[in-house]
Amino acid sequence: MIKFVSLVNYSFVGFILSISALPLYIATPSIYADLGQTIIVTGTMLMVIRLIDAFTDPLFGNLIDRTSGHRYLRWLNPSLIILATSVYFLFNPPELLSKNLMFVFSWFFIFTLIVSISNGISNISYQSWAFAWSRHEETRNKLISGREVFVLLGLIVASVLIALGSYELLSKIIFVGAVICVISLSFVRKTSIDNVFSSKPKETKFNFFSLGSKKNKLFFTLCFFNTFANSIPALLFVFFFSDTLDLEKVEGGVLLSVYFLSAAVSIPIWRKLIAKIGSKKTWLIAIISSIIFFAFVLLLQEGQFYPFLCICMLTGCSLGGELISPPAILNDLIPVNKNKATLASTYFGLWNLINKIAIALASGFCLPLLGLLGYDPSSVTEVGKESLMFMYAGAPCMIKITCLILMDRFLKIHRA
Repeated sequence: MIKFVSLVNYSFVGFILSISALPLYIATPSIYADLGQTIIVTGTMLMVIRLIDAFTDPLFGNLIDRTSGHRYLRWLNPSLIILATSVYFLFNPPELLSKNLMFVFSWFFIFTLIVSISNGISNISYQSWAFAWSRHEETRNKLISGREVFVLLGLIVASVLIALGSYELLSKIIFVGAVICVISLSFVRKTSIDNVFSSKPKETKFNFFSLGSKKNKLFFTLCFFNTFANSIPALLFVFFFSDTLDLEKVEGGVLLSVYFLSAAVSIPIWRKLIAKIGSKKTWLIAIISSIIFFAFVLLLQEGQFYPFLCICMLTGCSLGGELISPPAILNDLIPVNKNKATLASTYFGLWNLINKIAIALASGFCLPLLGLLGYDPSSVTEVGKESLMFMYAGAPCMIKITCLILMDRFLKIHRA
């Protein structure tokens, strides 16, 4: 069993990590476009930074596994403070930068890189901590569910503040929240958590090829394509609702809020479904439903706020299943030994690597390609709107069909 206070203290970290992660891809293209940086440059640099950051995740994961004592807090606390500080500078660039595009580029690159790396370290230690917390699957699932609920609450708050353009307030909330996290986690560390925080963790002979079973390869490949598909609409949402549907910023904030709120509300239902039919079949159902509901976006026309609101509500419910199923599956893939937490951070580091590569490629693929296809946020044409519509909704649905094929093979291997 897990105490409610400990569950809340642990889960609140997810709020800070999500509220700082969402604006990185949704808000920064708009913020730095106002300073004269093109979306082609921004998209390309987001891809490069994500790739640099992605390949450091497994390394930091292995370092966390080798750290003595309460290894997760020793990495989580400082990385949260670094994350909150660098987010403030990234979201609030000095107006003086606009006089020189090289300064804009340098400021964007440096602080985006720091935000990405510190967020990665925080996420790895945070996610693997849930695995190490208890040997009981029910306790782990409670931690994952609680974490994802707070993640979605963070996304809702971030969505509203992004829509309102309140980046300074957003930055202050992140910083204050990070300080609160560090303080509240000092109480969690006093909780008895099995026996995984020995002063001298076991040495493990690790190489990345040891993760390469057929089942693992299929899982990570599936995660890659699913994250790639989900990243495209996240990157293009701000442009889509304003330029294709011609909606106001406030309406865009409402749409995002409803999307994430629906996901948060649906998580208890998905958790019960996992307990009943398993995490793999639950993920399959979530992917199928997201394809069906999101395909209706292609039928939307200018000014159709309420139909899009319904789609956001339904696809948000699907998102709840897509959020909690993969971590539950990954917990089952981590090899069992006398100290079950030994490779947890390494596995979650690799999982983050796969997801970040997918996000990086989505950034480097979508934004520059849209620019080449004729979409320009400063001068929107009919051709640009059509290209944006297809890239926002058509491409993700096609990619998720690939996910269904991979999931079918994954389930067959699991049965075998």
